Amino acid sequence: MEKLKRRIRSGIACEEDAVFLMVKVRKLLEREGLKETLTTITFYCDWSVHTVMNGTGAQTILGIIDQFVADDLPSLRKFIQQTLSLSSLRDEFRDLCNRYELPLELVESEKQWLGFRDLLAANLSDCDLEANEALPNIRSLSFHCADNRISAIIALKKGEIISIEE
Repeated sequence: MEKLKRRIRSGIACEEDAVFLMVKVRKLLEREGLKETLTTITFYCDWSVHTVMNGTGAQTILGIIDQFVADDLPSLRKFIQQTLSLSSLRDEFRDLCNRYELPLELVESEKQWLGFRDLLAANLSDCDLEANEALPNIRSLSFHCADNRISAIIALKKGEIISIEE
């Protein structure tokens, strides 16, 4: 817990800092049994270090996205914006910080949060998240960062691309 507190206090200055923070957060979530409760932060922690995620949390989220693609595309945008947005990640981070008395400056300071968010998104944009073969519609999920804008990109197996701006 002390390494996590030190990392937050010292700031997130590069992609490696962002990934280190996510690894430490993931260990906390595992140790405290919160992976099923804080699903957005768990998803991003896992994606920070894996390109193929076969765990329950990631596959549940990818499965929901896959189902929306098949049945209800307008609701997909709402789901992404409410569940997988980086603002949802911020909300869960705030909850985690409050729950474990971690420093709040990362989530309370707009400048620090935007810096972290951009570094995390840059890390994730280097690596498309490949969906497992059991999902019939989605091929991959990725982030695209350009001009201070972040978009979630969903590549479908039938060749279409869905882009949802953060």
